[in-house]
Amino acid sequence: MLTKAEHRPNGRTRGVANVQFTDERLVNLEQVAPYRILRPSGNSIGTELLVLANISGGLVGGDELLSHVCASGSSKLMVTGQAAEKAYRCPQTPAKIKNHYEAHDNAWIEILPKELIMFEGARVTREYELRVTGSAQLLCGDITILGRTHSGETIQTGDLTDIWKLYANDQLLYLDAQDLDFSGHLSTLRTPACLSDSLAFGNIIYTGAMVDVFVQTCREVATSFASLLGLTDAQLSSTQLTASGFEEYGIARLLSSDAADLLKVYDLLWC
Repeated sequence: MLTKAEHRPNGRTRGVANVQFTDERLVNLEQVAPYRILRPSGNSIGTELLVLANISGGLVGGDELLSHVCASGSSKLMVTGQAAEKAYRCPQTPAKIKNHYEAHDNAWIEILPKELIMFEGARVTREYELRVTGSAQLLCGDITILGRTHSGETIQTGDLTDIWKLYANDQLLYLDAQDLDFSGHLSTLRTPACLSDSLAFGNIIYTGAMVDVFVQTCREVATSFASLLGLTDAQLSSTQLTASGFEEYGIARLLSSDAADLLKVYDLLWC
């Protein structure tokens, strides 16, 4: 079902994508423009593929994108975007992105991200709420690029608030919140303790029965990606990958001063 865009008092829109699968059967699909849910046919990845598309062309102040994807039983889903999401200048009210993913029973959900590109002056609040129960598994990532780096643009003003919540059987396992305020704290963010000279960063979170395998794979890629990608010593020093494992989940983090190099390393991890 496609519903017309919900126009709010300030003229902005609120896109909604709501999908539910049970035992590999689609039982609910709701989409409110400018969000569209695409289901490409004939894919060879062995799982149901969902593509979330924002047909408005980008995010500005006051826009909201809300996605809720739920899989249960034996369902296997991969969720991705159609293209990079672009966030434009927001003088006041930030754009909001809220992603809610649930995996229950023996289900598997894989959220393969497209990058979020922050233009100069963009303001975005982005939230991930991840929930698993039983023996379900969930793999979720994000990628952020600060400016159109290959056009020479860098961020001098703007704000990105990132919130991650991970629950297993309704118990909070992991909570992370950060606020990157480029307008007021640019010099602090550019120190080695923060972003340094990085223009792109990403996260990957996995929860399920294969945490050790996930962490080991990430660490193997961390020690080999330079030779696999043919990076120079200078490129290697500007791209970093770390991974940490806990009892029920694992986390990988990436930083790079070159967005293209970060995307290549991200591809190695995901494949």
